[in-house]
Amino acid sequence: HRAGVDNKRAKAARVCASYAARLEQLARDSLDQPESFYRALTSLPGIGRWTAAQVGHRALGDADALPIGDYHLASLTGWALTGATLPDSEVEEFYDAWRPHRFRVVRLLELTPGAWPPRRGPRLSRQDYRDI
Repeated sequence: HRAGVDNKRAKAARVCASYAARLEQLARDSLDQPESFYRALTSLPGIGRWTAAQVGHRALGDADALPIGDYHLASLTGWALTGATLPDSEVEEFYDAWRPHRFRVVRLLELTPGAWPPRRGPRLSRQDYRDI
């Protein structure tokens, strides 16, 4: 709770932990073709494309793991590369030009000073899930 993890995400973490040995074996077996690992991971409740891409990049070293569904991806990409925010529906197609290095492009943009769009308001406060 102190880390700000709600019950839904905590449940997803517990489910993944229960399948950890199988997922690790599948990760080792699918280094050349990560699609089977992504299919297995996203079949677990609470795990979507964004989470699978983040895990795939870190666990498999998949440089092409595009984190679709990232809250800031469309605005960061659009602002840094076109000067205007991209619609979420166009992000995946926009990154096709950088296959097989899409995650690397995202990471470089995240680390580039001045690539982020200007802030338009205060940051969201951290929500306390302990009382829910």
